[in-house]
Amino acid sequence: VTLCGASTAVSHILKINGDYPLNFCEKMITAGVPLAMENMDSRKDSGFLLTDLVRIRQVLDCPFVLDTQHAYEHDHSMAYALDLLEHLQESLVHLHVSGEAPDNIHSLVHKANNTKEIVEFVGYVLSNKMVPLILEGEYANADELSREIQFLKRELGF
Repeated sequence: VTLCGASTAVSHILKINGDYPLNFCEKMITAGVPLAMENMDSRKDSGFLLTDLVRIRQVLDCPFVLDTQHAYEHDHSMAYALDLLEHLQESLVHLHVSGEAPDNIHSLVHKANNTKEIVEFVGYVLSNKMVPLILEGEYANADELSREIQFLKRELGF
């Protein structure tokens, strides 16, 4: 970690044999890995329940990365995303931002079916706490990434 200068190592904490591998995570943190947990997508059978995420956060005392698209997958109204924010905002260090299209669950936000929901939620988060955005859309080239950045800056008022 020291050699590469990483500030956050995102962990997809999933249940193994019915429980979360928190001992392993604790060992990583003790070894100096800047571990942060992320809420999981709807294709996973664990790692997304609010009660589990709050408990893991308390046990590990680690930062939280809120994946907006994963939250949307669990609840299109974004009430679940707001619950995550309410309970984990203090430890929030990044937002993972993408949208969804019929053939892609990591779509560029400006091309997504759920653009409105994602942009409104990200705007709400940033109005309460400024955190870095990690753009997770699938970009074919630098121009596409630039268009996405310009779109988000315009929509978010930056």
